[in-house]
Order: sequence, then structure tokens, then C-alpha cells
Amino acid sequence: MTRILVVEDSSTQAMELRYLLESAGFEVVIAHDGTSGFQRCKQLDVDAVLSDVLMPGMDGYELCKAIKADPETASLSVLLLTSLSEPMDIIHGLSCGADNFVTKPYDGAYLVGRVRHLLENRALRGERKTSPPSSVNVLLMGKQFTINAEKEQMLDLLLATFDEVLRSRQREFEARLNEQTLRESQGVLQSALDAFARQIAIVDARGKIRMFNAPFRQFALENGWDPRQSLEGAQYFETWFSLTLAREQAGRVQEGLDAVRTGRQPAFFLEYSVPVRGVMRFFSLSMTRFPDHGGYLLAIEHEDITARKQLERRSQHVQKMDAIGQLAGGVAHDFNNLLTVIRSYSDLLMQDFAPGGQQCSDLEQILKATDSASALTKQLLAFGRQQLVKLEVLDLNVVIEELDKMLHRLLGADIEYGTTLEHGVPRVEADAGQIQQILMNLVINARDAMPRGGRLQIETKSVSLDDGYANSHDGVAPGRYVVIEVTDTGTGMSADVQARVFEPFFTTKDVGKGTGLGLATVYGIVQQCRGHITVFSELERGSTFKIFLPCAHQSLQQPGALSAPEPAPANEAILIVEDNVAVRSVLCRVLKDAGYSVLDACDAAQASAICETYGKRIHLLLTDVVMPGVSGPELAAELTQKRPEMKVLFMSGYSGTAVTGRASTRDGVQFLQKPFSPGSVTRAVRAALAS
Repeated sequence: MTRILVVEDSSTQAMELRYLLESAGFEVVIAHDGTSGFQRCKQLDVDAVLSDVLMPGMDGYELCKAIKADPETASLSVLLLTSLSEPMDIIHGLSCGADNFVTKPYDGAYLVGRVRHLLENRALRGERKTSPPSSVNVLLMGKQFTINAEKEQMLDLLLATFDEVLRSRQREFEARLNEQTLRESQGVLQSALDAFARQIAIVDARGKIRMFNAPFRQFALENGWDPRQSLEGAQYFETWFSLTLAREQAGRVQEGLDAVRTGRQPAFFLEYSVPVRGVMRFFSLSMTRFPDHGGYLLAIEHEDITARKQLERRSQHVQKMDAIGQLAGGVAHDFNNLLTVIRSYSDLLMQDFAPGGQQCSDLEQILKATDSASALTKQLLAFGRQQLVKLEVLDLNVVIEELDKMLHRLLGADIEYGTTLEHGVPRVEADAGQIQQILMNLVINARDAMPRGGRLQIETKSVSLDDGYANSHDGVAPGRYVVIEVTDTGTGMSADVQARVFEPFFTTKDVGKGTGLGLATVYGIVQQCRGHITVFSELERGSTFKIFLPCAHQSLQQPGALSAPEPAPANEAILIVEDNVAVRSVLCRVLKDAGYSVLDACDAAQASAICETYGKRIHLLLTDVVMPGVSGPELAAELTQKRPEMKVLFMSGYSGTAVTGRASTRDGVQFLQKPFSPGSVTRAVRAALAS
């Protein structure tokens, strides 16, 4: 087996050469310096020497000279490994007697090929008669070198030199190509990082910034970073603390950083808030660890999330108001059932007493209290967007002008009142009574906020809300709107009060001076009109409410209220479906007293059974809208298929919304609003039968 002596002072490179050559079928002997290498040459039977050039003590050049000068070793082939790429170094090696050379870094297969080629040439020269050694004098950089070699060996040296030149040029080209590719890759990475809106920095294990994107640099400059200083290489966390004023978060950040650095957790996330120039802003910080050449880097993202937090708060507020609205509507529904029973039986009792007596007077007080409670439930229904409305196309300027005298009387002499109404403002689709209620409630609140007088201004104008505005305000659709703006110079409201101003029963007035339903009612009406309301206020500087109502797209016919003919002698059959026992009982009594034939059921199943078994005509179905299981509209659709001649009258403590699918009466649905009196019941029934 061919034996190769490797002379290399680096143990790592010596082991690498051993593995490479042994894998190629050679036997390898190792020496770690030139002196021991020369001794091994004399002691062992080796076929070739593969030596590094730069070594302590006897270097590769001196070892080569010693081998070629000693008769016992002169015939050995010597291949020098050099990391020196200057022509002077290569020529110097050849002048010392080296048979060939390979420059570092080398390819393993190329090195093995050079060794085989060197051994094969030596064997060929030994088998045939070769030309005597020739001497070539080389003058390089003012120095003369003599290279002694046979002609064949000289040719091999020239070819090897040419090959090394080509390989050197190839390595240079690949290095430049790799450098260009690296620059392009870094450019692509930088462009990708710059495309993110959040601030991103790549930080090494020591906390120094290795790379960052444009938003991070912009954030740094906007927050006082000296543009003459480079961000690259700066300590990230010192920079972050100084820019975001978040030193109170230092402990949490340090704990998270240590956990990510040690690998206890792959990432860390923190949200915090700090005042920036007097305004509270919210930020998020996230850190993610990823490997890098045996170590690691941190990708740190920092983002101003103030807008997102504000949007979340608005969304939560809308959800809370919707939930409160549903609760208020449910309470109003149950309360209306109670008021229906109280009012109906009070009216029936009134018929048993002579007018002017004490009993009638007491009953009148009960009825007055019932009316007041009914007004309260209407406000709750308005807030919950469940109030019955009568839609029509309105000119808001006309509505405001018609209220002019009343508003002057409400405000008093110490409050200056004025209007600025845009000429030709588009019309809106709304209930005139509700618009008046909105204005009255806002004016009364403004008056109470100006106990020492002031000014109240009402304005109208048309605006267009774009997608950007709609996206930043929940429940708002883009399009054309008419704005009613009510501004006062009163005491104003704090931010905390503004956040709750539309909640039902929330009031800042003294006990007994307000129900807390005024602005809640305004909010509900605006929402029911598919509109939008905003408030802006500062303490001691007044308040401005803006109501946005969508422009009408078509004219509406004035809706007709239920006709109210005088009750006529009645012999028709009426099926009453009501799950509340007390309400059902009073309805049965009122209608029986009016001369109707009454059938009653507590739910849809019982009503269906009556329709199946009752052998005569049923003229009218009087059904509650909201019932357990099957609703009133669903029951009416089912029963009118079986009895198409049967007419339908709905009743509910809610509004007509549940019947028509929207809060209006324009679809011609007959509807009886709770609480009702015996007289209103008989009139509604008579009108429904006559329709």
C-alpha cells in the first residue's frame, strides 16, 4: 500500500488529511513539524511527502530542501500545501525542490487527484530513460530563482501552475459571485423588512443591533435618536428604553429576554402603555429566537398598537351597548305584560264605579302611574332599538324649524339659541316623532349643563363617509349622510363620563333629577335609523353631539295608523295565543264582554290543536309575537295556510320589529302594542277584522 507522510502542525487539519487520504486507499503517517517529518522520511519507507508550508521551527521550504539534499530521500516526491497565493511564494517553494504544490483552501477530490498524478509521473520517469535534470532561472520581483527538474517534471509544473491559476481565478469569481449574491439577498431581506409597518430589528446574543427596517429607524428618529449615530451595532434594549420611556417594564422584559436567550421558551410577548407627549399610547414587543452559525439571533418586533386598542375598545363598547339593549328590551317586554294587566283591570273596575267618587279617583291615580311606567318602557325599547316607528321621508330642516318655539321655551332667556341649517340638505328616512325626541333630549341635557347660561347651536349639513371612516367606526356603512350637530358651551364631560354617556340609567345629575335614559334613548333611536352618533367634550368647554342619518333613496308613503272605528256588535270567533296567564285572562274577559266568541291557547301547539278540532270559522288570530318555541309570526304563517280566511293581529311588549323584520309599520302588518287598555284592544280587533 502506498504510504504518504503528512507533515502538518495543526492537529485538526492533520486528522482531516488522514481521513481524506485513507478513504482514497493510502496509508498515512503523521508528523507535526518539519524536524520530525524529516526524521520520519529517513526512518520509514514512504512514497511521498505532503507538507504544510507555514510551521514553527523547520518550515515546509526548509523540509523540502533537506529532503532533496539528502541522498537517502532525494527521490521522494514532495507536494507542498500552501495558503500563500502570491507567485513569489510558489516560485520559492519550487526552487526548494518541491515536485508540485496545492493552494489552500483545496477540494478533497482535487488534492487526492494531485497526489495520484504525482506518484504516477514518478513511476513513469523511473521506468523509462528520462532527460537529465534541467535548470530554469526565474527572475521575479528583482530576485532570481533556480528551479531544477527534468523536462517532463518541468512540463508538469507548468501545467500545475496553469491549473492553479485557473482555479484561483475560479475561486475569485465564485467569491465575487457569492458576495454579489449575498448583497442581493441582503437587499431582498432588507426590502422585505422595510415592507412591514411594525418596527423590526435583528439583535445578536450581546443585544447589539445587526439589522433593522425603515419603520424602526423612523421611530428612532421621531423619538430623539441622534441621526449622526449609527443604529447598527447599538445596544437594542438601551435604545428601546430611552425611546419608549418604558423603564418600568424593564424587569418583565429582562425576565422574558433571559427565558428566550436560555431556550426556556421560544418567544416572549409584552403589551404595555406609556404617555407620549401627554397622550397615552399602547405598544407591543415580541422577541423570537432563531439559530445562526452555531449561535442565535433575536428577531424583535415593536409596534404602536394604539389604533388597534382604540378599535377594540369601540367594538367592546358597541357589544356592551347591544347587550344592554337586549336586556332593556327584555325588561320592557316583561314590564309591559304587567302594565297590560294593571291597566286593563283598572279600566274594567272604572266601569263599576260612578264618576267623581273616591274609588274612581284612586283608579285614575293607578292609571296615571301606569301611563308613566309605559313611557319609561318606551324609552327602554327605544334604547334597545325595539320601539315601534312610523317611517317617512323627512326634511330635517323643517323638523328643526317646527320645534323652534318649543326649544326657545325649554332653554329660557339666559341661553342664546341659534341654528345654521344647510340649504337643500338631502332628506332622510325616519320617524318624525323620534327625531323630535332626539332634539328634545339633547337640548334638555345641554340646558342642564349650562346653569349659568351659555349658547346652544344646532346645525345641519350633508357629508360623505368613505371606506376609511367606516372601517374605523363599527356599524357604519360608507355613503351619504345628513348630520345634525348640537353644540353647547356648558360644563362638558370627562373622558370617563363620555365612555358611559349612552348607557341606560347612567346619569351625572343629582338623585331625582334624571332617569338616565335621555341619551340612551337618543342612541337607540339613531341606531334604529341605521345611523351613527358621536360625542366630543372637554371639561368647562362644552360638548358637541353629531347624529349621522343616511340619506333616503326613495319616497315613502305616509303610513296609516290602525283605523279606530267604533266597536260594532260582534259575533266573530277570535283565537287568543298568549303565554302569559294574566294577560291571556284579561284579554279573554275584555273580548267576551265585547261579544266575541273567544278561544284561548298558551302556546303554538295548543293553538294548532284548536284549529284542527274547532268546526266553525275562526275570524281572527290574536297572538303574542315572542313565545317559547314557535314564535307568533311562525304560528300565523302555519295556521293561515290551514285557514286562509283567518286574519291576524299581532301583539307584543316589544315593537313591530319582530313581526316585520324591521322596526316599522309600513308593511301593513296589524300590530297592537302593549300595554293596552280594554278600549284599545276592542278597537284594534275591530280594525283588524275590517281590514
